[in-house]
Amino acid sequence: MKTEDTEFAITPCQITYKGKELPLGKPLDAWIQLLGTYSRHTGRGYVWDSLGIAINDWEANHEYVK
Repeated sequence: MKTEDTEFAITPCQITYKGKELPLGKPLDAWIQLLGTYSRHTGRGYVWDSLGIAINDWEANHEYVK
């Protein structure tokens, strides 16, 4: 199976969504561009309920996704 055949793929080197690399270390806007608008903000991160994922950016002062 190729990583492009699934929505999410995790390898030792990267995480991809629909064949595109998730932008670790990049601003939240890069995630929104790839995943669409998040469902909610929890005060410590952002949640995409329809995708079943959340990102935590509070350690980076809401600037970058670690």
